[in-house]
Amino acid sequence: MPKFLRTFGGLAVCMLALGLGFYINNTASADLGDAWLQGGNSNVTSEQTLGPTTAFGLPFITNGTERGRFTTAGNFGLGTAAPSGQLHVVSTDATTKTIVVQGASSQSANLTEWQNSSGTVLSNVLPSGAFVAPDGAASLPGLRFRGSTNSGFYLPSTLNGVGITYAGTLTAVIGQLTSVTGIALRSDGQLLFGTTAPLTSNTTDTGIARDSAGVIRISNGSSGRGSLVAASGDFSSTSPFPLTTTNTTGAAVLTVQSYRNSPWTHAQFYGKAARGTAAEPAGLLAGDHMAYFMASGLDSGLGNGNGDDAQITMAAAEDLTPTAHGSNIMFDTTPIGTIHRVERLRISSEGFVGVNNPAPQSTLHVGITNSASNQYLQIDSEPGTPPASDCNSDTQRGRMIHDFSSNKIYVCGGAVRGWDHLDLAD
Repeated sequence: MPKFLRTFGGLAVCMLALGLGFYINNTASADLGDAWLQGGNSNVTSEQTLGPTTAFGLPFITNGTERGRFTTAGNFGLGTAAPSGQLHVVSTDATTKTIVVQGASSQSANLTEWQNSSGTVLSNVLPSGAFVAPDGAASLPGLRFRGSTNSGFYLPSTLNGVGITYAGTLTAVIGQLTSVTGIALRSDGQLLFGTTAPLTSNTTDTGIARDSAGVIRISNGSSGRGSLVAASGDFSSTSPFPLTTTNTTGAAVLTVQSYRNSPWTHAQFYGKAARGTAAEPAGLLAGDHMAYFMASGLDSGLGNGNGDDAQITMAAAEDLTPTAHGSNIMFDTTPIGTIHRVERLRISSEGFVGVNNPAPQSTLHVGITNSASNQYLQIDSEPGTPPASDCNSDTQRGRMIHDFSSNKIYVCGGAVRGWDHLDLAD
């Protein structure tokens, strides 16, 4: 029922003690005393209260619809009549922002703050919009993931960086650091795996490190026994090789394994080459190298000669086109007493093998005619007639051997002819 608070000249202020709110009759009388008026009160001289003194909430309505409510527990809800916290905001329109915090044109104070019971700021949003989280710890990181309360990011007190923790254990650090058990990206650009500093070839640390110069080092933890991968090379800081590995144990520094239930099961070493650039590659021309395997040794003067004492090279034998990819394979060695390698053997695109001949014209072509280099073809020399069993099949035709006891050259003629021989004379 309506309850009349006070009447003046036949007019009444009426409040409905209902859950939907209260109503105040409009009046121009100045005799309403302590009533709350539409349009505001100019006669308030002390703090006054608004709302029920009984066990009812205080709703606020506009256009006939409730918009907000204070519950009897003191919780305030916007968009909900049953707030579950001291402030509970529910969006009633999917296209309308739920909460907007807008700073002044020269905002200097934090836009928002979260404080503990003592008023100490735990986290806040700066005027710039940056979110400031608590430092936290490995067991309770400042920024945590919902699935695990002790997994996330924190600021370690002993490390100048940001720690990444999982299940309460530090697993990685980003920043300058003094110790780490996982992965770390230092402020100077060094990327570390399981170690605290860039590794050297005689390090006792275990892990992988990449420094700001692009050098990547790998160590197994034994001084002087770790492998080293360096963008600048190993023997010289001016080495042109972008990738170098070293090992002092005598074991292989690289092993490639392949598993496949197919005749094509193999470990691949694959080199690809092109002219031009990565953005605009162009086809190779005749003589261009496609790939090579090179070996070099350190000498007593701590140099490495010309850097390639022996080499196997694969090169284009013609200008490459979609229908023509002719290739050669060359084998180079360095003569004794020199430091420059020379080609010793070539397998041509025709399948010809040239020994000390870069342009073989036969299946086996030894030396270069009229080169005054005295290149020889030497076969086995044994005393006596060769065994008949070594020439009793047509698959053995062409075998040759020299009998120095009787000065004969024997040539296998196959299953029917057996060994034929040529008598040698001065």
